[in-house]
Formats: sequence, structure tokens, C-alpha cells
Amino acid sequence: MTEPAYSFGPRESQWPQKSVRDLLLQKGFGVVAVSPSVTVLETLEVMENENVSVVVVTRNGWLVGIFTERDYVTRVVSSDQAASTMRIEEVMTTNVVTVEPESLLDVCVTLMKNHRIRYLPVLAADRVMGVISLSDIVKAVSHEEREFLSLFPESGVVEKGEV
Repeated sequence: MTEPAYSFGPRESQWPQKSVRDLLLQKGFGVVAVSPSVTVLETLEVMENENVSVVVVTRNGWLVGIFTERDYVTRVVSSDQAASTMRIEEVMTTNVVTVEPESLLDVCVTLMKNHRIRYLPVLAADRVMGVISLSDIVKAVSHEEREFLSLFPESGVVEKGEV
């Protein structure tokens, strides 16, 4: 038996459900990773060069933490240590909330809300295959809603060719 194309669950949504895998297929599977032993300054340089707000921290390919711009502000700027001497393992988040490629985006939003986070590493076979952000989800859902509405041209909400 095939699953329905649309979910009408308890959240009373009429929008089609996308998985994390669907989002990563649009966004890309790339991830920026650093070693726990690098300094905060080196990590910030990587983040700037790669134009990202988050890096995963890995040891031998295994996820051991995550570091975000928010971590920098709350844990480094407020400390007395210099970013050039502080190791990323001292300030990274180690209790990382993750999702699987099959996770639905509404589940991701709930996790982000409940844990007050903006980024979720995506693990497959215990390896990081990507990171999704709240912004990524908003963009994916917005496109999804336009796509769904285009199925009903009489609504006039989405003009032909807008999707």
C-alpha cells in the first residue's frame, strides 16, 4: 500500500509533506566540518570562507558536536579567553539534536522549537550527510505551498509559471 501524497494529521495542514531528504536534494548534501582540536579563531575563518553560520565538529568522521554563530556570541565573546587560544571542543554544543533523511519537516520544526535551536545535522548510518536550518525549511515549505496552489489555477493565488 502506498502512502498518501498529502498528510492531514493533527496539525491540520493541507500542504504536502516533505522529508529532510527532499530538502537536501534541493539544497545540496554538503556540510562544513572541523576537528575538535582547532581553535575558535580557525573555525570562524572556515565559517567566513565557506559563508556558513554553522559547522559540525567531527572526530574520525563521527559527529561529536556543533558550533554556531550563537555559540560564539554566548560562549566565547562573554569569556575572558582569546578565540585564538580557545579550542572548539571547549565551546561546541555536544548534546546535538539530529534528524534522519526520512524525518518530515514538520517534525524538524517541532524539534527546533522545543530545543530552541536553528540547525539540525542530518545523520545517515551515523554519518553526517548535511545540515538543515530553520531558514531552509521555511524556503522549502514556501515553495511547496506555491507548487500545491498551482494545482488549482481557478484560485488565482499562483499564476501560471510562478512555481
